[in-house]
Amino acid sequence: MLGGDDLILLLTHHCARDTSIFPTEDQRLTLAAIMLLLIYTGCRPAELVDAAKRKATSDPAYKDDNWDSGYDSTDDVQDNDPTYGKALCYEDIRLWFVQNSSLGERDLLAMEITLAHHKGADKKPKPTPFLFHQESLPTLCPISHILALAINDNAIQVDGYTHAQPFFTSQLRDPTKAVLVHWKLEKLKVPIFRQAVRTRTFDGLATSEHKALRYLTFAFYLDHLGWAAGFAQQLTSYCFRRGTWNAVD
Repeated sequence: MLGGDDLILLLTHHCARDTSIFPTEDQRLTLAAIMLLLIYTGCRPAELVDAAKRKATSDPAYKDDNWDSGYDSTDDVQDNDPTYGKALCYEDIRLWFVQNSSLGERDLLAMEITLAHHKGADKKPKPTPFLFHQESLPTLCPISHILALAINDNAIQVDGYTHAQPFFTSQLRDPTKAVLVHWKLEKLKVPIFRQAVRTRTFDGLATSEHKALRYLTFAFYLDHLGWAAGFAQQLTSYCFRRGTWNAVD
């Protein structure tokens, strides 16, 4: 069961002290974002990443990598095949500029995330929205993490919003109280947390354009982080859910 101090320890080690080499650096950002959503919402990882069961195959070329056995890239879904799987996609996320109540101050960011892939959703769908406001400490702010991933994916439809600065310097004028940030249409069905795969153009790894991050890959990252941060027991997604329940209780 995780508490607030445990979360800060994990994120501090993950962002500032961890020397592990991820397949791609946006995978490091992805792991941090998932951890924040898990602890803030109490959701299951299957609501964020692809938890579908599949026959695992290993790629011997990964044996020389730091993250050698956490995932594989040779399954039945090719990277150029738009088969996304059940995971959190851009269409499930709404990012807003909200006018600051303090006169003369810059706007604040807010976010609404709808989680639809809960347990039993195929038989009884019940999408659940969660609202987030901008945190003063970026390490604990899921909006900052999601925004960074969106900018890296070039997912924002508004011209000029290809870097972070415009999001933190805007000032809405009355009577406009809030403005929705629109995603590009071709990005709406794309999972925001995606798998690292081997590329065909060069000998290396890149984040897939289509394939959602697998649960086994996420679980491997989380387990590795727990041991690296000095946890005495295995770190799993259930630790986050228990921590949320304990805080609410």
